[in-house]
Amino acid sequence: MKSNPGIVPMIFLVLSGCGSSSQSYLGTWQESGLLTASIPGSPFTSSLAITATTHISSGSSGALVIARDGSTCAIPGKISGDKVTLQPGYQCSDTSTGTTVSLTLAQGTVDLIDPNTLHENATGSLSSQISGQPLAGGFSYAATLTRQSAQ
Repeated sequence: MKSNPGIVPMIFLVLSGCGSSSQSYLGTWQESGLLTASIPGSPFTSSLAITATTHISSGSSGALVIARDGSTCAIPGKISGDKVTLQPGYQCSDTSTGTTVSLTLAQGTVDLIDPNTLHENATGSLSSQISGQPLAGGFSYAATLTRQSAQ
């Protein structure tokens, strides 16, 4: 299968995917994960190891907001126990190297493993146009986040 190295980093930038209280999550985290994207019916399938600085802050109505450096997207999530559920249906678009990728989050969670470790998992759909050809497919993302500083 062919891979398109330009689209996968863009998908990551768009995807800005993840206790007993919001304080367990708030702060700056170093994220390390694997993003896999595929376009059914095309030769495009690619996986990319991702590292990024991620910021988790308080949002409105008790929600948390997860944002990665270099991305214009900020994913909202709600805390329930030791888990943050990312907002299903959240949509975001970002442009890199002249190509816009749009993502829709189907489901995602950020699990509190211990005070300094989170696990994030997310899946969803993606769409774009490359060389005038519309593309549609899916993505999955799994990552471990290690606390760098508390907020």
